[in-house]
Amino acid sequence: MTVRRIMLVCALVFVLSGCQAQRQERPAELKTQPVAIPQTQTKPTPAQEASLASSTPANASETELRALRRYNENAWFIQQAMQIAQRDETLIGAILTLVRAGRPDWDNSNASHQQIRGAEVASRLQPWVATIQTLEPAKRAASLLVADRIVVMEEEDSNLEPPDSEKPPAESNPSENPPKSEAQLQLERIGAQFFYDSTSERNLYGLNWLRQAYELDPNGRAGELAFLLLMKRGFNTSPGCENGAELFRQVLRRGTEYLRQHRSTDVEARVHFMIGDAYRDIVALAAGQHGDTYANPATYKPEEANARTKAVAEYRAGLVLDDKSEVSIIAKERSRGLQAGEAPHDTSFYCQIMD
Repeated sequence: MTVRRIMLVCALVFVLSGCQAQRQERPAELKTQPVAIPQTQTKPTPAQEASLASSTPANASETELRALRRYNENAWFIQQAMQIAQRDETLIGAILTLVRAGRPDWDNSNASHQQIRGAEVASRLQPWVATIQTLEPAKRAASLLVADRIVVMEEEDSNLEPPDSEKPPAESNPSENPPKSEAQLQLERIGAQFFYDSTSERNLYGLNWLRQAYELDPNGRAGELAFLLLMKRGFNTSPGCENGAELFRQVLRRGTEYLRQHRSTDVEARVHFMIGDAYRDIVALAAGQHGDTYANPATYKPEEANARTKAVAEYRAGLVLDDKSEVSIIAKERSRGLQAGEAPHDTSFYCQIMD
């Protein structure tokens, strides 16, 4: 069984290989980058020591590149969590199938992308979730993290949206929230939570499995991975901007606090990069070139120079720990831009509050 499990994990690495997409800044410069697999508490297998290679179609549009980036990031977290969870071969195979089906399929070459969607996602995920409560906390947290990323992956690809036949007619009462899709209802039956988001006018996954994963293993590897995902969202797991617009403040505070204790090298690097992104947001807001927001540049002008300096310092601190991964390439690009005096045109942790 051990050999079979290793083969399945190897297959997961194979499925994920070739999926690393370039970041939006200067995509032509981003070449294949191996992603080192950090050590876990279990004995490393050949699969765990493998790397994920980057391969993006030359004719991919910016929309397709963004979709691939999201998929690759989710796939990386799934791979890391699977190494901790150490589930049996049947369950690993089911997750492998879901990961394969979740890969963006703009060229219609991935048959499983259309075959496994909607309520079928919940059906295939159910056995993985059903036995989670019997696991020790670290493995339970890792298993929840895998389930969380599967749901996020499917939601980001609109695979949980109701088909046109299930959507309410256009003349229906606009004051009523749209009903949850069959896929969302099935996922709720196995523990996921969905809430109505008035901004997007959709029912969205509430990230309850992600929060549970962090609570179960806050000081372990699974907790580290969960913290990164929470930090990437500005620690906002509520619909819309219920935690306010300036999510970068929370990122700066909690990220700095988190680094007061020693963490895994790849985690520390990513935290530094995101703190750098948070300072970079202040620079973007002060410059007023951050897109369609209602932020007043004058509010952030007094912080701009210091934020620019600190952002560069954080990127450099992270690059000392990781200068090979895809996220490190983005950090290098952003650091160079800030050092050149450029004003960023985007933000990472600013939530637009609509009146």
